[in-house]
Amino acid sequence: MGLRIALNEAKSVLRDRRRLAERVAQLAPRPAHSPDVGLRQLVGQLAPRQRAVIVLHYAYGYRMGEIARLLDLSEINVRTLAFRARRQLRSQLEE
Repeated sequence: MGLRIALNEAKSVLRDRRRLAERVAQLAPRPAHSPDVGLRQLVGQLAPRQRAVIVLHYAYGYRMGEIARLLDLSEINVRTLAFRARRQLRSQLEE
């Protein structure tokens, strides 16, 4: 009986991760006619996890702890991803 519970829980976790991956893929910036199209393109060039953190934080207003829970990462990892993404964006904007 315990094995069945563990198996069902594992399936549930995998299903949740798949759904989250699908949501993150939908967060990819889409072309728009606005002044920050260039910034959207730069965000679109970020690594997927960095892009997810930046979009969830700045576009959707999630806090770092909430993002960590959504992405199943530690808060420190999320903060590091955000730092590196901002640094990369800043560098590309200065070029």
